[in-house]
Amino acid sequence: MTRRSAPCAALLCLASIACGSGTPHPPPEQMAAARHHNNLGVALMDHGNQKEAIEEFRAALAGWEGYVAARVNLGIGLYYSNDHGGAAGALETALIAAPGEPRAHYMLGLLHYYHTGRYDEAAKQFGAVERLDPEDAWTRFYLGLSLSRSGQTARAAAELRRAADLNPGHQAAIYQLSLALRSLGRVEDATEMLERFKRLRTEFPASATPGVGYMEQGRYAEAAAESEIDRRALRFAPAGPAGEAALARQAVEMTTQLYGDIDNDGTEETLILE
Repeated sequence: MTRRSAPCAALLCLASIACGSGTPHPPPEQMAAARHHNNLGVALMDHGNQKEAIEEFRAALAGWEGYVAARVNLGIGLYYSNDHGGAAGALETALIAAPGEPRAHYMLGLLHYYHTGRYDEAAKQFGAVERLDPEDAWTRFYLGLSLSRSGQTARAAAELRRAADLNPGHQAAIYQLSLALRSLGRVEDATEMLERFKRLRTEFPASATPGVGYMEQGRYAEAAAESEIDRRALRFAPAGPAGEAALARQAVEMTTQLYGDIDNDGTEETLILE
């Protein structure tokens, strides 16, 4: 299981808001316990155990109310559990504490695009993420879709083209761009994009339609353990004596371990959540 890192600008933003600014921190041992619950929740989300993950995120917040990363993770867990009202509440609360939290903006964008039909609001939320991370293809894609649904076709085409430039294999962006260009009367350009889409669909048929499940909608729609700057690591250790030796070398305050072929490579591992 490999977790993708965000670009530097967004990473620094996440680092500054992961724990909330202006909120008193609990004692160190209480913060460590909250991080423990949050990290376990992330691992549970990654393996489809959303109900248990939500319980862990709530446990993290019970010990550290100002833990913004855990609150955003809670919102993500609730969203993918179809509790959209609860998700909105958690995400909006996170933004009160940390107005620049990109995952909270992104998830609210998805919520408004797919579930409320407030496309102007969806575009506003995705636009906030785009300003923080202009190189994220998924953000550009959803911003383009939201603008298109809002009747802003020219702006939508520009965003969709940028998404396709950032990720040349993004079939959905290319197809939606062809539709936007056709709506603008740019028939030749639209046909070129449609032919490009057809070639990609033939070569990679499974990627033609973007999913709407967890880990299918871009990195900002995924639960995060912490920022890379101040996080505790999610690590793998092989099973058996070598793994036990690796565990013995790790001096940590709290450890949770999950066993099995966690990364689906045919080898059993121990997942250590520090």
